[in-house]
Amino acid sequence: MACSHAAAAGTNLIRLNEPTFQTDPRVNLYRVIDSTELAHLRSTGSYGSNPNGSGKYWALTLAGAKNFASHPVNSGCVITRTSLPRSVLNHGYFLTDPGRHAAGTSVFFSETHLPMVYGAMTPPVVI
Repeated sequence: MACSHAAAAGTNLIRLNEPTFQTDPRVNLYRVIDSTELAHLRSTGSYGSNPNGSGKYWALTLAGAKNFASHPVNSGCVITRTSLPRSVLNHGYFLTDPGRHAAGTSVFFSETHLPMVYGAMTPPVVI
């Protein structure tokens, strides 16, 4: 989750069959984004791709996202919240982002998994 990374061009979304997820518990995710990524999110409904095509990070707690956003390099960034079905979340790589301004428990989705993520996530909101 790096606010300083601008979003690239949009990703083709894959809309997953919502009835499949009716009994699948959803998990909230938080992402710290800059104004460029926010504009992309508002125009496309997705967080887009990184210029280097590596994927995206989300914090699993609001406290972690707030901590990450508190770093001076992330000044002017906003925190967004979305949710994913647990079955989609399990396609990510779980990690602990350590450090003073780190997000703590987080999940990373590779570029190849982002269309699935974007197709299954609830509409992101700025919090």
